[in-house]
This record gives sequence, C-alpha cells and structure tokens, in this order.
Amino acid sequence: MTAKAPLHRLAAVVELVDGFLGQPARVQAPRFQWDALPCLPIAKPQARYVFLQLAAGAHVLQVNAPPFEPCTMRVELPKEGTIGERLIRCVLEPGAQYVYPPDVTLVCGRVRGIQGKVSLSADYCSAQGRAHRAQAVGEQNRDYTLVLKGRLADPTDVILRVELPDGSSGQQAISVKPGRTLRVDIQPSQRT
Repeated sequence: MTAKAPLHRLAAVVELVDGFLGQPARVQAPRFQWDALPCLPIAKPQARYVFLQLAAGAHVLQVNAPPFEPCTMRVELPKEGTIGERLIRCVLEPGAQYVYPPDVTLVCGRVRGIQGKVSLSADYCSAQGRAHRAQAVGEQNRDYTLVLKGRLADPTDVILRVELPDGSSGQQAISVKPGRTLRVDIQPSQRT
C-alpha cells in the first residue's frame, strides 16, 4: 500500500480590493508577510490569494501591492471554519502611482520643505449644489492626491486647506475642470 500525501490545511483566503473602485485589485506580484515573515500564496481569480498551513490565532498581515499604499491588518484566524469564515477582505488605498479612471477629477501635488505629516482637504460643491470634502495626508517629498467625487460643474471652485504639524494652517481658492488633474505643490510660505 502506498502512502498518501498529506492534505494541506486551508488557513486563509485574502481578497485584495481596490479601495477607489471597490472591485478586485488588479496588481502584479503582490507581496505578503504574516507576522513579518514572507509568505507565498496560491493566486486565484478575482484577486484572491490562498494561504496554507498558518496557525490559528492572532496574526499581523502586511500586503505590499503597488500602485496601492502598503496595508497592515491585524487578523484572527479560526481553528475551524468555512472558506467564508477564513476570507479576509483587504481594502487597498491608491498610492501616488495609482492610475485613476480618465473621468476622475484630481487635485494632486508634492509636499515640500515641511517636516511631519500635513493634513489636506478640499471643500467643494457638486453640480447639484451638494457639499463635499476630500481629504488626504501628505509628508515631506511625497505626493498627495485629493479625489473630487461627484458630478462637477465646469469649472468648480474649491477651497484647498492645509494643516501643518506645528498647528498652523492655510487655505487657497482654486478652480478645477471636471475630469482633469490640477497640480498644487504644498510648501511653506517665505518668511522674512
């Protein structure tokens, strides 16, 4: 009688979701770490990745899948359970290199000469008069992106607000065209 190969125990299925589109994330060669150790999954359709032989209990999952921002999640893997109970939905937020659909209106730029995190917001009204706010966090020498959702008038007036780490803030009135990208770099004003 020949010995049968042992069956591999399903531990988790990670589903990568594009945080902007709400659909499976289209990425090539995402990298996964469980508890800071690299782990190679079995790739499946619909941006799902199967992991075998992980112990039940608490874990830290790290996902690096450009052009999305890196994602870190604390997850609890059950000792027993169905595939549905082992499904982990990982929503990935667009990074600086993310390619938005062509009809999306963006305000983007680079934060320059400011130490620490900068809070950015854009206040505007849709073509129907509904108030909206887009928010982002920026850091020195890194790009930021504000996505202006909704149907916009041509042009749309926007108040761009910046809050600096030292508690000071500023704002600037700008005008955007629907489906276009406006670049606004953030840098400290010249003080004499």
